[in-house]
Amino acid sequence: MNQNGEKSPTRVIALEEAFLHPKLRELYPAAYVKLLDMVGDRLTVGRERVRRMDAAGIDLPVLSHVQPGVQTIERDLAIRLSREVNDWLAAAISEYPTRFAAFAMLPTQSPLDAALSAEFEPSSLFFQAKTKAKMARMMLSFLVK
Repeated sequence: MNQNGEKSPTRVIALEEAFLHPKLRELYPAAYVKLLDMVGDRLTVGRERVRRMDAAGIDLPVLSHVQPGVQTIERDLAIRLSREVNDWLAAAISEYPTRFAAFAMLPTQSPLDAALSAEFEPSSLFFQAKTKAKMARMMLSFLVK
């Protein structure tokens, strides 16, 4: 909305807006969790975040999991958790399909799984994984040669 309370013809899109999946929070070191907790509930996805977006004039955030995501986790667990986080995120986005978009979490420890998971992310839920999929395929091609 503009200053006159009218809907603006342009949309405000915020990129790389952080969120935190509860399962990954459990796996991070206590000192890091303490830092994340300082931000309170600002790393959640849902009604309260939409309220804060409206107050700030943000139409659509493109969500991205806080770092390090699954990058520091053992390969097989990273693959499983990436799928779990992406399913959870897809469900959250489906509740507010015009208000949220997201980057898919990819298990880069396994380029093949990263490429496959990126290929199957539901584009109808605004997952943006094509660039990451291309990167994973390039990594895979170097490994196979």
